[in-house]
Amino acid sequence: MIRTATKRDVDSILKVLDKAFNVLRTKERETYLRNLVLKEIKYWRVLVLDGKLIGTVHLSASKFRIGKSVIIKMDPGEVAVLPEHHGKGYGTILMKDTMEWLKKANCDISRLGGLTEFYARFGYLRFPRRYIEFTVGKKVQAGAALVLEGELPLEKEIQAKIRQFNPKKDFSSYLKISKEFNDQYNATRIISKENAHPSENPLHIVYEENGKILGYMFAIQMKEDFSEFEARITGNEVGYKKGKQNVFGHFVKYIYNYALRNKIERITVRVPFDPQIKNVLLKIPINFKLIEIYGGKSSNMLQIINIKSLFNRLIPELEERLKKSLASNWKGSFEINIGKDNVKFNIGSGKIKLVNELSPEIKLVIDEYYLLELILGLVSFSEIKHLLKEKVKLTKTTETLLNDLFPRKLVGSGNWE
Repeated sequence: MIRTATKRDVDSILKVLDKAFNVLRTKERETYLRNLVLKEIKYWRVLVLDGKLIGTVHLSASKFRIGKSVIIKMDPGEVAVLPEHHGKGYGTILMKDTMEWLKKANCDISRLGGLTEFYARFGYLRFPRRYIEFTVGKKVQAGAALVLEGELPLEKEIQAKIRQFNPKKDFSSYLKISKEFNDQYNATRIISKENAHPSENPLHIVYEENGKILGYMFAIQMKEDFSEFEARITGNEVGYKKGKQNVFGHFVKYIYNYALRNKIERITVRVPFDPQIKNVLLKIPINFKLIEIYGGKSSNMLQIINIKSLFNRLIPELEERLKKSLASNWKGSFEINIGKDNVKFNIGSGKIKLVNELSPEIKLVIDEYYLLELILGLVSFSEIKHLLKEKVKLTKTTETLLNDLFPRKLVGSGNWE
């Protein structure tokens, strides 16, 4: 039997997680997991066999912004079965239940990280992760000499403006800056009082000038590299006020010098691949890489759960793009088909309306992977039009319309990866 968890299940859930992931339960880990389970108990599903809880899955819900639209993303995590019950199909049973739960919850997109072959059976597709990697204290070749990349120059007056984040004092400034910063990008998480819980941490830092917070960077330090995209020091969230991009450069120098003092050789940071951010880094004598990585046996994975719900929520942004298009007067009907699902809609008089019964004038048969890229803004329609699975004749005006409805955008980080 699979059911929604109750508070009475907390100890059993923790036991399954410990055994399934072979993790030693420290006091810190137990406190973190217990709080996570209790706080979101209605989003935990448990598998019970002969009265004993043997499997778990946690479904985390979030909202993220595509321009003027807000879509719903739900992510399965902590998919676990007691080791003595492995190989009996219980993981599959849990995931089948999860997929039904996601559909009933009107989820638009779902993301997870895990074994590629297993989760592909439920429709998940390998998708990239993006991050910037900094190497610390390396010796590099410079002509015939080896040069040590040592401490980065950070003026005393600048360093004096960087301090630890104070949740009580700085929270409202953090919310304002995060909204202003994230609104510049496509596919960014919507941060609110309800879902934001930044804590006191030596590497949760802000930049304060004349009593005003101009930016923040939230990083964590671990005992060792957790993965290739999560180094011992990992920056998970960054934001700064408009025109204050140099604040990011100050943070990078501060964190780099901290890592150097503590003999930490690598830092990873999740930030948008924005030319402005890259320009800041180019002014610092620091070794960095912009990395887009696809997992192999284990990967970041995405899928569309309900294409009709997704496009219904995308209408405000699509209409905004239509209004600005050179083909804004276009009238007609489309079908977008990804094999497992499809959506049909009319366009006319500046409006977009989803319809069920329709023989569309234009049918676009496209791989789900490419549609996800289009929606997130990672590619434009012009970049993938030759990859449509069925040939379709498009007039220049129609092509202009599709290019304007699905342009390449500056994309946020940390939400779909």
